[in-house]
Amino acid sequence: MPDEEYPEIRRRVAANRLRWKQVSAKRTALYRLFDASGNLLYVGITTNPKSRFKGHRYGNGRDKPKEWWPEVADTVIEWFDSRAEAEAAEAFAIVTEHPRHNKAMADAWFTADFLHRWVEERLAGRPRPAPGAGPELWEGWGPLTAEIGDHRVPWERWWSPHRSCGRLLEKRKADAIRLGIRFHDGSHPLLQPRDLTVLTCYHRIECEPCRQPFPCDVVRSVAARYTDHPQYSLLWEHQQQPEDDGANSPG
Repeated sequence: MPDEEYPEIRRRVAANRLRWKQVSAKRTALYRLFDASGNLLYVGITTNPKSRFKGHRYGNGRDKPKEWWPEVADTVIEWFDSRAEAEAAEAFAIVTEHPRHNKAMADAWFTADFLHRWVEERLAGRPRPAPGAGPELWEGWGPLTAEIGDHRVPWERWWSPHRSCGRLLEKRKADAIRLGIRFHDGSHPLLQPRDLTVLTCYHRIECEPCRQPFPCDVVRSVAARYTDHPQYSLLWEHQQQPEDDGANSPG
């Protein structure tokens, strides 16, 4: 890349960071959508509930209309001072309340990662920084959370004979053929990041060092120090894994 392009890249990165900082500082709403029987349909966050609900109903440039929107009979909105606070409340609600139509954060991998993060934040005494946060926010995080640092859900994904993998593999092969991409027999075209996330909920979620289903005994023993925390009971005593409609059966 020519040297003259670097200043432009730096300018764009700085502009994106400033824009994200401004968005993060805005008051953000956590909303819950219920049907007529009181069943929780969906949980989300937004700085503009009216616009978001319109997008759910009619769609927008990125998303199609939600087919379940006609079921919505009641809405509950809770406001937070920052996006980070709203995101934390949203994740907790999805993990513990199991809304019917949330997909992005409703799989077993996200639940396992959320439980690990919850214990990390208790050990550190502060929220875990966002992935793109500056080094000053991550300073000291490793030593504070070292007790469970190696007992997290591994990021590696792999292929297996599960039906979900087979379906996705066939789809990617068809896409590759259509686009003229050549690949060797038995291999697969490059997966998209979303594919990797989808696949994890069809594999065994286990702690790599312990080879135990996550959360392992080490993480549970550390979590047990915080039984007086108001979230402990819902997270660690009444937790249910999301259903996967049998997709993780070998076949």
